[in-house]
Amino acid sequence: MRTRHAVLCAFAGTTFVAGCRSATDAPPGLPVNADLSTEWPQATPEAQGFDPAKLGIAFAVARSQPYLKSMLVLRNGYLVGEEYFAQDDDTTIAEVRAVTTSFMSSLIGIAIEEGHIASLDQSIADYLVPGLVPSLDAAHRAITIRHLLQMTSGLAWAEDSPSEWDGFATSGLTELWRYALAKPMALAPGNRLAYNSGAISLLSVILTEATGVSTLAYARDRLLEPLGIDSLAWSKDGDYWYAASGMRMRPRDMAKLGVLYLNGGRSAGQSIVPASWVQQATTPVVANGVPYTYGPIASMNHGFLWWVSPHPLTSAFFAWGFGGQFVYCVPALDLVVVTTVDARQLTYDTKGAIEKGVLEIIIDRVLPAVLP
Repeated sequence: MRTRHAVLCAFAGTTFVAGCRSATDAPPGLPVNADLSTEWPQATPEAQGFDPAKLGIAFAVARSQPYLKSMLVLRNGYLVGEEYFAQDDDTTIAEVRAVTTSFMSSLIGIAIEEGHIASLDQSIADYLVPGLVPSLDAAHRAITIRHLLQMTSGLAWAEDSPSEWDGFATSGLTELWRYALAKPMALAPGNRLAYNSGAISLLSVILTEATGVSTLAYARDRLLEPLGIDSLAWSKDGDYWYAASGMRMRPRDMAKLGVLYLNGGRSAGQSIVPASWVQQATTPVVANGVPYTYGPIASMNHGFLWWVSPHPLTSAFFAWGFGGQFVYCVPALDLVVVTTVDARQLTYDTKGAIEKGVLEIIIDRVLPAVLP
């Protein structure tokens, strides 16, 4: 099915039937063993406890946002609202940016469950020295897989600074992971959370060395194919698939990761991502530098390459890509909201306003449409 605009209720002008069940009425959801590899079942907003008028306003506001390419709303595993902008449709492959990292987190969790990686607290040197790098000093050897997942590696890094990326471009290195590893230590690992794409890129190297197959091959076998994600492109970081960004997929497929996590990592009665990993990955890190505030989010922390936002009614965890690519998950509401943005013209200076605008639609428009 090709759709540019498919919000699944009767949006006709400004006339709405507002009678709907509240969030506390527990509308029917998918069975626990639902097969997420199939296309999404669809339901009207009312059938899943939304106020269709409020949800209609949320999509109207989304329609007015610059750069926004899509917004999808799912509850209880049902697609209840979907709209595409600027000639996109439900077959369009979106550049998801750092949403890639939440897929990468899942792969690490699977690899630990399967015994390919012995422990979160293994040194990165166990997989890098001497095969890929001649040696690492004691400070760098103190970095563990846990530190990479938590963004607490301690490596000197300025993610939002053009000079950092200019430094990589002029370094003579062609692999971001090597560039990151060559950086000095700014702090001992585990002390402070600092976003670091270069450090994340090391995870793909470690996964490949641990499993003996490429990150893409492992992802296809353990995660993507079980979720029915076959329309995929991915960028490389030298000889390895890039862990910090570079995935491209349909927004409907982005939603599968969110619903999988809401479902405890299970699809079709099988554990895809270990339930224990789902819990760990969405638990806030204890480190300096957090929590953050960002737009409508009053408190935001980090888990294992997922962002976490505690709230009395609507605690959430979410995958977040540059410019406003979101897979926003609210467990108490069994709600997933996916957005994609055309970020090609955005910079670190201009992306913030767009991201905050998208978050405002999700938090201030979509959530109130389902809350009592």
